[in-house]
Amino acid sequence: MVQRRCRDSGLQDLGVSNWRFISTVLKEQQEPIYYIGSDSAFMIYPMSDGKVYYYAQIIDENKTFLNTDAKQSLEKIFRNYAPEVLQSIKDLDNEEIISGSLSSVINTYYPHKNIALIGDALHGCPPSLQQGVGMGVEDAGLSSCSFFLISR
Repeated sequence: MVQRRCRDSGLQDLGVSNWRFISTVLKEQQEPIYYIGSDSAFMIYPMSDGKVYYYAQIIDENKTFLNTDAKQSLEKIFRNYAPEVLQSIKDLDNEEIISGSLSSVINTYYPHKNIALIGDALHGCPPSLQQGVGMGVEDAGLSSCSFFLISR
C-alpha cells in the first residue's frame, strides 16, 4: 500500500538501463568482481551452490538498449569487456534475463498510519553503489532518535 503510494506520486527516471541474471560459476571465485567502463558496468557476485548473480548497467537515457533484445544489447554494450563477461552473456537465453531501468521516488516522506519505509524500500539504488544496507541502517538510526525525542 505505502510503496504503491510512493510510485503513484511519481518516480524520477535515472536514465540507467540494467539487466540481471543468475548463472553457474565460470571459474572458482570467492569475491565479487567489478568491471567498470565509462558509461557501463558489469558486476559478478558469487552466491552459494555454484551460482553467480550478474548485474549489468549502462547510461541509456533514451532506452535504446532497454527497448531491444536483451542478449543482443548486452553483447553490444560489453563486447570490449573481459572474456568472463562475454562468456557469461554468450551462455544466456533471453528468458533468463531480467531487464529494467533505475528510478527513484521523488518525495521521500510518505506518512501512512504507523508504517514507515526505510532503506531500499524508500530509496533504492543499484548494487554497484553498495549503499542499500547502509541507507537502511542510517534510516533506522534516525528513526530511533526521532522516536526517542518524540517520546520525551
